[in-house]
Amino acid sequence: TTVGSRLPYWINTASLRFDHEFGQHRSYFLEFLNIHREDDNALGNNSTENTPRAGLTYWFGPDWGTEIEGAYTWGNFDNAPDINAWFGSLRVIRRMSRQLEVYGQGRFRIVDQSGDLRDFLLTTRRTLEDWKVYDLQLGTIYSPSNNLSLEASGGVVHYNPDLTDSRTEFTGLLELTKTFRQGSARIYAERGYGESLFITRSDLGPSLFTEAGLSGEYPLTRTVTLNAFISYRKDEYGDDQRVLLAGEIDPDLPLIPEEDLDRTDKNYGVGAGLTYELRSWISFDLLYAYRKRESNIEIDNYDENRATFYVTFTTPRPYETSR
Repeated sequence: TTVGSRLPYWINTASLRFDHEFGQHRSYFLEFLNIHREDDNALGNNSTENTPRAGLTYWFGPDWGTEIEGAYTWGNFDNAPDINAWFGSLRVIRRMSRQLEVYGQGRFRIVDQSGDLRDFLLTTRRTLEDWKVYDLQLGTIYSPSNNLSLEASGGVVHYNPDLTDSRTEFTGLLELTKTFRQGSARIYAERGYGESLFITRSDLGPSLFTEAGLSGEYPLTRTVTLNAFISYRKDEYGDDQRVLLAGEIDPDLPLIPEEDLDRTDKNYGVGAGLTYELRSWISFDLLYAYRKRESNIEIDNYDENRATFYVTFTTPRPYETSR
């Protein structure tokens, strides 16, 4: 996300998850996630995010299934009002054949920003209001073989804020995944609703995004795998509500040109990396990525070159309880 300074910042995450299977295609999970951000910039916005989540997958028989998920997030910010957010999702699946599934899905998100209107004007957060989002989708997953899968969906998303105008937009997803004798590839295009509020440094708020990308991996040897990606994303954030609502607090504030109110970001990315599996329980990943952001607000343009090194430890086999 866009940064306003070169000073360092830290993001620490911790999560605990419990999964349980209680029958064929029947399972649930419980999870708790904590994310803490600390910023050296005096104008930064330290924050803590806590999210309990739960989900259920339940098939009533060979042809009908459902997936349910819910989450609640409370976020505490040093230099911005706190946030409470609720999320829920329900997907009903109908298996037409071994190769074809169709589904209907409904999702909602409710965001409540607690604080006095004057508090918002002291922050960099662009979105000052509460809002609700309702997303309805119809889709299909077609797998003509074990190494090819196509998912397509379409629907509408309704964004309903408290203060500004609501809007309804068409959304959709098209994704193709192919597995070869050696390696795999994925290509996708998506349009939907996004949000940037918590661990990012910009607090940009909700957006309507359009995204497309291509990724793949190829084993160079038995222990070394090459992976690469290329992507494009456009985010439309709408008007800066700090400016729109400032006049209600101080009518003597100077007017801001209309072209500086809304924000649209275009993000281009390309990268490649190597994964080395030293043992079955330890692996190393080295990734280089280049990202370019073009914004209609010129000061928010930037180029990023990032090299990342990961070390991953896993247990040789999962721990299982028995009766």
